[in-house]
Amino acid sequence: VLFDPAAVLAAFDDTPFTWKELNLAVDDTGMTLAKEGKPNARVATAVSADKVVPAVAGRIRTHGKPALPQPPK
Repeated sequence: VLFDPAAVLAAFDDTPFTWKELNLAVDDTGMTLAKEGKPNARVATAVSADKVVPAVAGRIRTHGKPALPQPPK
């Protein structure tokens, strides 16, 4: 699954994802860690690729004018 397009899709349709409320913190080295405590973030922990891939591919396919390569001469 392409992660950037999946993140954009999640902003508009969160149904293909499994979500979990977590308490996230960033340590001194820049690592994001799940910690105990009150949740401060909603995190996608799984994705249904058979829903995301067609949605993303469909958006890409319908953008702009169709352009096929010219046949060989």
